[in-house]
Amino acid sequence: MSMLRLAVESHGRRTGQGIREILAAAYFHKHGKPMPEQSLMEDVRRWESGECNISYLYDFVMRTCAY
Repeated sequence: MSMLRLAVESHGRRTGQGIREILAAAYFHKHGKPMPEQSLMEDVRRWESGECNISYLYDFVMRTCAY
């Protein structure tokens, strides 16, 4: 299991957020605008299929783990 997946799951348990909310918050944090719905659904699908290579998510979760 990747470090990113462990960090995201830990963040989700701590905040009560699901992957959809975490992805949306991460995208907004990086780009300053809401993520397009179709892109959000695609990234949720990618995450649920086991893919962890989502750069904006990595930046967000590593920042939140530092606190």
